[in-house]
Amino acid sequence: DGKTLVYSPLEAGDMAILRVHPGSGNVPEPLMTSPSLNFTGVWLPDASALVTVAVDLRRGTGQDIAVVRNQGKGPIEPLVATQFMELYPAISRDGAWLAFVSDQSGRNEVYVRRFAGSGDVTQVSQGGADEPVWGANGQELFYRSYAEEEPKLVAARIDSTAGFRIVERRSLFGLLGYVNTTPHASYDVSPDGTYFAFVRRNPANRMIILQNFPELVKRRQGVR
Repeated sequence: DGKTLVYSPLEAGDMAILRVHPGSGNVPEPLMTSPSLNFTGVWLPDASALVTVAVDLRRGTGQDIAVVRNQGKGPIEPLVATQFMELYPAISRDGAWLAFVSDQSGRNEVYVRRFAGSGDVTQVSQGGADEPVWGANGQELFYRSYAEEEPKLVAARIDSTAGFRIVERRSLFGLLGYVNTTPHASYDVSPDGTYFAFVRRNPANRMIILQNFPELVKRRQGVR
């Protein structure tokens, strides 16, 4: 609802999830702390649970997609937990579909399945991909594709009226200048679908050499 924010503090020890009302002045509310957590998570549309990434929820499964029910207070339950690595959970705007990344083919690809129940899993990307993000209208799924020499943002147009199928894949623009992260997407789509929000790499990175540094310090301090 845009009224609260969840985050994980950069502290030593087990990862924690806190919730706060920005601008309220209230103390952040602790939701969950667990050694398994690897990501704060994304809310279901009704805010009943967080969908996140956790480690070894089943013996030897590594990084898995998990759900933290009870409004993010837990417990943590495995959602997609296989012998393969599962990352980058993304929930469709209606809460019906889960997109995620798995290396079950030998490289990272984007897959979609129904959020509730196991059901069929559909591979969306081709040639390697990660960072799936749902479009505002529920009819597009964006992802970072590595099928070409330069990573590209691809829009997959989907039809979910009867099951789930890919209608079209369209390359939008190159992503060399934009930061990518793991285990969650580093960009998002505006609620009205009119723009993307990315983190841009700084093109002005350079080395600066300060000569006679002690003298510069003296000048800043007003020492003659």
